[in-house]
Amino acid sequence: MTTPKTSAAAGNEDGFFPLLHDLERAHEVRLQIQSSSLDYEEAADDANYELHWSLRERIDAVPARSIEGLKVKARAAELALASDPDAECDGCNSFVSQSQSIIRDIHALSAHRI
Repeated sequence: MTTPKTSAAAGNEDGFFPLLHDLERAHEVRLQIQSSSLDYEEAADDANYELHWSLRERIDAVPARSIEGLKVKARAAELALASDPDAECDGCNSFVSQSQSIIRDIHALSAHRI
């Protein structure tokens, strides 16, 4: 007899949870760097931004196979928008790209359930 998977276990199958944790932490650090106007270090901000972007890229590259995986991708898109509130950047791993990835995954999940 197999036990049903919890939603957290289902989302973790996608491999997203560690990436989301790292992305949330990178976002917090980015906000701290930007809010400390006296001690602002452009190099630290640039390095953190690169990490933020890289983590979103890794999340974007993995197709979501569950609602939990889609929630992680949605959070990554939300953080991408927080980094670019005007959504001016439309390159890979931008808010626009993350949103397109979610749409692709929803269509793929729908196709497999019909």
